[in-house]
Amino acid sequence: MLNLELRGPVLPFGQRDELKDLAMSKIEIRQIFYDQITRSQIQAPFIPLDNTLGDKSWFEFWAIYNFFSKNEDIQENCLYGFLSPKFSSKTGLSAISAIEEIESVIDKNERDVVLFSYAWDQLCFFSNPWEQGEVFHPGIKKYTQNFINTTSLNIDIDQLFTSRQNSVFSNFFVAKKSFWERWMDLANSFLIYADDTYSELFQQLTPYRSGHEPIKAFIQERFPALILATNSFSVGQIDVRTGFSAPFFVPTNENKNRLFACDRIKDKIIAQGPDPTLIDEFYAARSQVYLNLPTE
Repeated sequence: MLNLELRGPVLPFGQRDELKDLAMSKIEIRQIFYDQITRSQIQAPFIPLDNTLGDKSWFEFWAIYNFFSKNEDIQENCLYGFLSPKFSSKTGLSAISAIEEIESVIDKNERDVVLFSYAWDQLCFFSNPWEQGEVFHPGIKKYTQNFINTTSLNIDIDQLFTSRQNSVFSNFFVAKKSFWERWMDLANSFLIYADDTYSELFQQLTPYRSGHEPIKAFIQERFPALILATNSFSVGQIDVRTGFSAPFFVPTNENKNRLFACDRIKDKIIAQGPDPTLIDEFYAARSQVYLNLPTE
């Protein structure tokens, strides 16, 4: 929170609340809609964001990119978010409860980014979102690394560790202008790279639900992990849906504790650097997580 030095008489409670509101970041969350059905599902105070004419192959990326491309009046102290129509069904949060959760985080400490940790179990278990992605979108690590190698980012995905504190799925987060500027830099480069007809990504599809979708859409939703790994931002995190998201985890409280233990070790790796002892400790802890694996 901003440091306001108040001098003179103590203010009445109402005026104190007004100052508190001024000190806290403003929150603007837009929910993307693709048709009348998804438009009708948007709850206030989320702001509808029209993507009916957008390039559907990019999912929410296209709507976010267009918003920042067309709007120059982006406020420094505002947390902007762009959520898909599935946000509430995936997180269990209504629009009002989502805002309240963010406010509870930034009321304690001002944040540049606030993450909604949907699929917390997978964020804990896998070393990073690309290792997780290989389970559902084979090749995503290779395709992302090939793109990274064309940029100034100094990241080796095989060596990258992330946790619930610096990674997120489905673009379920809000962030200030400083973060979105880094996101736009990356988005501009990726848009050119992925839509180049000579690019390996141009027509590359990946399994998704009962069909196939462009793998570029699943690379872009992992941008926050790249940005947070290479920049210094103050990050808040909100746990949503305490149940398990993936069927390959045995859904017990003991297993939940084992997964959180994995995440705590990754936090140490992120804070202290890639210490081989900590890395071994993470993989040893991960081996203790109970999995529902198919039997032959």
